Amino acid sequence: MTRICLNCSKTLNAAAELEGYQTAPHPYDWVICLYCGHLMVFTSNLKLRDPNQEELIEMAGDPDIVGMMRFRDTYLKWKEKHNP
Repeated sequence: MTRICLNCSKTLNAAAELEGYQTAPHPYDWVICLYCGHLMVFTSNLKLRDPNQEELIEMAGDPDIVGMMRFRDTYLKWKEKHNP
């Protein structure tokens, strides 16, 4: 199933999991668009939705989310340097 970022409309067609090797999405998993950095949540039927206020607070304090956002920033700087 192809998913589209709710913010930038880019196709999201890859997945990575920080713990373990399983990469298939699960209901209520968090999603970061690597194109624009938008945070989303999978619904029970694996569609994307914006996080609610409580989820945003939880995400803001999650070290994995913070780490992935830092990774995204580093990657974008590297990409810009190597692919002008």
